[in-house]
Amino acid sequence: MQVDLWKVLEAFLENFNVNLTLISSKEDDITKFDLGIRKIFGNQNTYEKIAAYVCDTCESRKLYVLQDVFETEYCMFCLPEEERSVGNYCLIGPYQNEKVEENWLNELVQTHKIPTIYMGELQEYYQAMPILPNYQEFKECLVSIIRMLYKNEGKLEICYLDHFTWTEELTAPENQEESNLSANLIEERYKIENDLMKAISQGNIDAALNATARMSSFRIADRFKEASRNYRNFLITANTLYRKAAEMGGVHPYLIDKVSCALAKKIETVCTRAEYSHFNREMIRRYCMLVQNYSFQKYTPLVRKAMNYIELNISQGVSLKNLSEELNVNASYLSTVFKKEMGQTVTEYINQRRVEIAILYLNTSSMQIQDIAFRVGICDVNYFSKVFKKITGMTPTKYREKVLSATKM
Repeated sequence: MQVDLWKVLEAFLENFNVNLTLISSKEDDITKFDLGIRKIFGNQNTYEKIAAYVCDTCESRKLYVLQDVFETEYCMFCLPEEERSVGNYCLIGPYQNEKVEENWLNELVQTHKIPTIYMGELQEYYQAMPILPNYQEFKECLVSIIRMLYKNEGKLEICYLDHFTWTEELTAPENQEESNLSANLIEERYKIENDLMKAISQGNIDAALNATARMSSFRIADRFKEASRNYRNFLITANTLYRKAAEMGGVHPYLIDKVSCALAKKIETVCTRAEYSHFNREMIRRYCMLVQNYSFQKYTPLVRKAMNYIELNISQGVSLKNLSEELNVNASYLSTVFKKEMGQTVTEYINQRRVEIAILYLNTSSMQIQDIAFRVGICDVNYFSKVFKKITGMTPTKYREKVLSATKM
């Protein structure tokens, strides 16, 4: 199997949230390569000069490492001939290997005589900056991928260019409306956040995970010095947003609250960034699955109320009679409307849900069959076995034996 090394490079950089900008010629528009910071501190032709610099500087089999006036790092290289269908030159960055401290930022402002009204713009820029704590490993992997792009033929020379290689000066804009980086970044973050909530409300796991990957390129300002406390705070906020998204998706608040409370307890065990990232993705999957399994949004209010009542009272021996009494509607009318929308009778739906919940207990616990029957609202274990077999084709005992047999394999 042949590996597409260009896609490997793209995936590698995406994993670190590092920008990859392709340049074909000096005339290319590269205004997005630096998150738009130069639109504030320089003329528009600064981007044209940088594109020209990349095209004039890059030579085959050379990887250039340089810093700009903002003291952020970039890499650039000339693509091999066989890869030039995507572009001629590759510009990677910006990124840093450690978080910017306030004292350092103040020195940058003083050195370049930047008006203090633009401090917010700079802070937002550095907040969005990818941080590479394992910088050396990142660079080694990057070099290895680029060498493979060149098919390991010959040596790849690494060139460290002079500090502030791109000749540019920081000047405040004449029109403050042009210095809208902070607002633009916040607006983009909110848009992605809305995309994430929409995906969860639809139970779309892939779209939700894609949105959260895009969100990770925005670093929200820390509230505490202790990193683990910041991770937990972010997860607490995310848990609140995700549960509201699930509610928008038509899931009953009672069911959402059960999941939310369980996740809230686990949040307090998160300590590292890796644990934070993993748990955030797990929360997204949990809420999406909740919407997939329990969203009644597409049904009429009456049927929705009936389904919610069944879900919340399944262990109480719910029936068409007490359901119609609870909803204050005629039992015959409820039965007709329910079957029209659901394609099955109320009793069939109740039994289906009982069996689905019973299967969950059989798969995940060692509870006795009679105890499981009681948990799903059936006191007669023989009747429970009859209902279970009618829906699954086997008795609960046979089903458990099948599960245990599969586990031992």
